[in-house]
Amino acid sequence: MEQAIGSREWARLRVGVGPLPAGVTDWAEYVLAPFVREERAVVAEVLPIVAEAVECWIAEGIEPAMGRFNKR
Repeated sequence: MEQAIGSREWARLRVGVGPLPAGVTDWAEYVLAPFVREERAVVAEVLPIVAEAVECWIAEGIEPAMGRFNKR
C-alpha cells in the first residue's frame, strides 16, 4: 500500500483483536493466522457492524464513523 500511494499516510479500518493469548509472542503470526472455530463465530457476529462502519465512512466521512464505531 505504502509503495502504491507513495505515502505512509492513509485511513484504515481496523478491527481490534484484544490482547495476545498466553504463549503467543508474535503479533504478525497471530493476526495473520487463520481463525479458529471460536474466532469465526465472533467474526460472523461483528461483520454486520463492520459493514455498517464502512457504509458510514463512505457516506459521512471518517470522523463521524470513528465517533460512532470506536467504542470499547
